[in-house]
Order: sequence, then structure tokens, then C-alpha cells
Amino acid sequence: MDNKISSLKLQIEELINSGNIYEAKSLLLENEEILKYSIDYFILKSLIHYIEGDYNNAKISLEEGLSYNPYNFEINYNLIIICLYLEEFEKSSGYFFNLLNFKNMSDEEYKIHAKELLNSILNHIENIGVDDNKKLHILSIFKEKLKIYNEYSKKSSFKDFPNKNYTNQESYLGSSLTLNNKKYYVGIYNNNQYGLNNLTFNNIEQLRMNVNSEIFETTYEGLSYSITLEEDNIIPILATENSTSIKIKCNDEDYKIDQIFSNKYYYYTLKGNIEITSNKNIIIGKPLKLVKNEKNKDLVLTIFIDGLSYAFLEEQGLENIMPNTYKFFNKGTICKKCYTTGEWTLPSVASMCTGLHTTSHHLFHPSRKDSISNNIKTLFEIYQDEGYNTCVINNDWRVTPQYGYLRGVDRFIYKPYLDDSNVLYEALAHLRTFKSSNQYMWLSFMDLHKVSDNIIPDIFVQSKMSLQEKSKKVFDTNKSVNQSVNDEKIAHYKYQILNLDSILENLYNYIENNFDMDKCVITLVSDHGKPFLQSVQDFNLKEEKTRVPLMIRHKELDKIVSDELIQTTDYLSILTNLSQINVDLKSRNSFLPKFLNGEKERDYTYCESIFPGQSYKAAISTNDYIGYFESKQLVSQDGNVYLDDYTLKLWDRNNNKYFSDDKIKEKCLDIVNEHMKYFRIY
Repeated sequence: MDNKISSLKLQIEELINSGNIYEAKSLLLENEEILKYSIDYFILKSLIHYIEGDYNNAKISLEEGLSYNPYNFEINYNLIIICLYLEEFEKSSGYFFNLLNFKNMSDEEYKIHAKELLNSILNHIENIGVDDNKKLHILSIFKEKLKIYNEYSKKSSFKDFPNKNYTNQESYLGSSLTLNNKKYYVGIYNNNQYGLNNLTFNNIEQLRMNVNSEIFETTYEGLSYSITLEEDNIIPILATENSTSIKIKCNDEDYKIDQIFSNKYYYYTLKGNIEITSNKNIIIGKPLKLVKNEKNKDLVLTIFIDGLSYAFLEEQGLENIMPNTYKFFNKGTICKKCYTTGEWTLPSVASMCTGLHTTSHHLFHPSRKDSISNNIKTLFEIYQDEGYNTCVINNDWRVTPQYGYLRGVDRFIYKPYLDDSNVLYEALAHLRTFKSSNQYMWLSFMDLHKVSDNIIPDIFVQSKMSLQEKSKKVFDTNKSVNQSVNDEKIAHYKYQILNLDSILENLYNYIENNFDMDKCVITLVSDHGKPFLQSVQDFNLKEEKTRVPLMIRHKELDKIVSDELIQTTDYLSILTNLSQINVDLKSRNSFLPKFLNGEKERDYTYCESIFPGQSYKAAISTNDYIGYFESKQLVSQDGNVYLDDYTLKLWDRNNNKYFSDDKIKEKCLDIVNEHMKYFRIY
């Protein structure tokens, strides 16, 4: 199939270049069923429309291709030109903006890139044949877009939230943030008794690493607000200045309250006719109902543990290394063959929250400021729309609000590296506060990441590690996804898991003692394992890195140990099904397992690494074998890659050795080519 596509593409391009447009169009239409599964189909189709002067259909073809591969350089560039001919100058400049954001560049590289783009666009403007006034108008639009991008490029990476602009030392703490046409306000949230104006740090990075953020959607900003509430609601109120006096009139009773500290949310439980006035500016967050819908679950909880390998848990014995977790989830379902779809947090969590592969949610670039498309309803939005109070308590810098994870969240608490014990403390406080409502909560536990980051462990972990284990310490400064096998790290990792399990024991006990377990869905899941666990380093997507835990506590799942193949895109369908929420899965890569009455078991799982500047890698896992695919060419900045030159190894799962089988290799190649059809360069 792939050779056929390459051959047809070459023939059509030759016909176009020789001016045989009719023949090129005929060949394209005759082979549409073959070609439409490559991104080149949309490019060639639009090119023919363009030559014919049919700019509208040329644009439609390119926009369709863009929906499959939004960062494709050629499609974005061609849309700049087509929109110029259609005199849609603002749209054209939008695609120009996309290409300025094409990749992470040095200042000098960026200047050259921007200049080359502008010169190319200027040539096309000349070809359009517009008068001088219109030419100046078009240029002004593009220069304004360039100016906007220059300011945008100064903004901090999404992973550095709440930093806004490091150059200008601007933080989102104490300011508004707009996402998907909704306005949010970022307050400080910590256990000390200081407002933002009382905190002193040398720079915003110190502020980011030492102060918790708390975010609510903004309902009102100003001096006077009124609302009628039919049931108890918690209303968060934040004063933007110190020593703000607030008057609350509740059912004709007047109350005066002083909010001493600025940019901290204070909470009020209110019901009835409410009038709120203040002497200084206040932010009023979205009211959160304290009432249950009996059709919903009392609690749906995601326990997300960054970097927990199920292969390692299995080797150590789950009941030994996480006895409290085993005790809790042994009453439900433990999935032994759940595989991540991405090798690191950015693509993997996006897959869990969207039910989509990396090739569909498009979060893979480590430095570009990309977020989940507004057209994709996330897990959090699904639960919020069903009437749940949603909360995220997070310490993972690849799951920050700007990546799209604030959408659908009523209360978002964030600080990078927030200790797991502090996550637990905040979780219990929130669960107690909102117990009279339906709750969805995502808890992020990240202390295992400290192993990869060479951070000194706490007293429990240090006391457990022997002198022999400590003496094997080797500092590995590689990114966590690329670290080599390391005995000291393995020991540190083991005891860090034991420590985490003791923290989670408190959460398990609280839930069992305070909630009706028949009305709860509790899950534990991870995004990836650890490469330093791989004893054999001949491929980057071995089981120690790709097989992750998925554990479920639900009344209908009693003491099940599942050997069914599951991938993390299935998490969305599993959780919503157990919550009795209907979600249209037709456009998602999320399937319901057979043990939940799904139509059939998966034949295989697919884990991939789309990382610009590295080879493309994929692991196709079945019950009998794993196919390890790796391209010889490197992935481009837009995620595209040549796949003609590759290596493909087959691993026999039953006999623990590599083997050769041409039919299985061909099957694996077909899977890779189908999966990468819109990102493959022919």
C-alpha cells in the first residue's frame, strides 16, 4: 500500500509540473480510496483546485488535512497563500503565526525563519496583483501578527505555569487567565497567613516553586454582586488588595467580613437571596453546589501516579511493595496488561483525558506551546457537564492549566513537586468539604519522579536504603525518559513506592470509612514506567516503561484479575461507563474492555514515541508477541517522518526471546503504516 501511494504521488506531481492538470486530476480521483489515507492527498487535491482557480475548494481540502495534522508545515504554508487569494487576510496571517511557532529556535534562527517566510509571502502578494494601498494593508496585518507572535514567544512555556513571562518577571499568580472563552483567576493557596503582596521572592521562578496556585472560574469582578441560590453553595471570593472589607447580605441579614490578605480565596457557604458589596475590587468565583444528584456517583476518583511501572510491581509482588493498595483494589479489579500509549507524561496524560492517540490529540512537542483542541471534550469537561463538582490537585508540570486541563475543572490546585503527603492533605480537606455533592477528583502523585530527577529522598526512603545500594549512586543527567539502568535508582524507586503506599493508606481508609462504596468509582492509573528499570537497553519502549497499573474499585467488579489487553486511551471509556455516563466514542480511540461487557477484546495495544529530533518508535503488544518498530530517519518538528527505512524486531512473550516471522512482521508494518498515515512522509 505504502509503495503504491509513493508511486501515485510521484506520478501526479509529474503530471502537475508538466501542466497536465486534467490527467493529474483523473489519476487522483481514480485512486482516491488509496490516496485519501495520506496527508499528501489533501495537499495534491488542493494544488489542483488552486491551479484551476478554485480557491474555495483548495482551502477546504487543506483545512480537512489540517484537522488530521495541524502542525504540517506544507499545509499551513499553502493555506497562507490560498487565503491571500481569497482576500481572507486575517486567516492567512493566522497560518503565518502557526509557522512562526513551528519549532523551538534560537533568536538568530527565528529571525532568519521569520524573514524568509515574510519574503516568500511578499512574492505571492506581488503575484496576486493588488494595488499599492491593499498591499500595504496586507503587510500591516502580517507585521501586526509578527508583533503579536514576538510578544507571545516571550511568554513562559506551559510547563512553567504559573510563570507568565520570565523576561518581564510576570506571573499568573494574582491575575486572570482566559481559556476557551472562559475567564479564571489564579490565587495563591498555601498554609501560611500571607497574601501575595506580603510574599518576597527574588524572581517568579522562586514564586512558582514555593507557592501553591488555586484557580476558580470567574463569575464576577467588581464591587457589587447579587445572586439567588436555591440550595447551599460554596462561593469563593478573592480580594485583589489587602484589607478589603466585604458586606454580605444573606436573606435580609447583614454581615461584615474583612479579607485581610490579597489574592487568596476565602470561602462562604450561602443560600437564598445574596448581595455582596466591597470597598475594593473583588473576584467572585463560580458558585459550587452542595447538593447531590442521586443518579450520579457520590465520588469518582482518579489516583494518578506519575512513572509507576506495573512490570516492576509485578516483579516485586504488588502485595509486598504496595500492600495497602493491593488490599484496597483486591476487592475490585486489577488489570495486568494495561499499556500506555506514550512514553512520557505530555502525550500519555492527554491520551487518558481524551481517549485519543498522540496522532489525534497532537500533544507531543516538548517546547512548543500546544494545548488540547477546544473541539475535543476532555474527561474533566464530561464530568462537569454531568453535574459533578470537579477538582484537580496537581503537581505535574506537563498537566498544567494551559495544556487544556483547566477546562471542565471547578477547583484547580497546583504547585510543581507538591509533596505527595501534601496532595493527600488537600484531597482529604476537599473530600470533606464537598461530601454533600457529587465529586469528581483527579489527584496527581509525583514523588516517584524525584528518583529520575536526582532529588534527595526523605527520611523513610533514606533509612531503608542500604549502604551498598547508596554506594551505587550514579548521577544520570539525561531526561527521565532516556535514563539507563541504574541499581541505586531502582532501590530508591522501590522504597519511594513503599512510602507512597503508606500515604495512600490514609486515603483508602478515609474513603472506606466515609463513603458508601456502592456509590463510588475509585481508580489508580499511571502514564508510563521508568527506563532505568530496563535491564536490556536495546529498545526504548520495553515493558518496564510501557506496562502501567490500572486498578478499579467498583461495586460490580469484585475480585477480578484481568489479563485482557488494555491501553490508556481506554481509561476514558472505562471510567465513564462505570459512572453510567454515555459518551460517543466513535471519534475516539477508546474501547470498553470485555470484562465491562465491551464487544470484544483488543487484538493489540499501541505505544509510540513521536519526539522531534529522535527516531519514531512504536511497540505493538499482543498476548503472544511484541513488535518493536523504529525508523532510521528522525521525526521532524511538525511530527512527520519517513518510515521507508526502519528496523522491526519481534519478541516472543512466552519464551522471552527474539524471533522472526515474515507474516507477523508484515502485520506489524501494516499497523504502523495505518496508524501513521497522516504523519508519514512518502
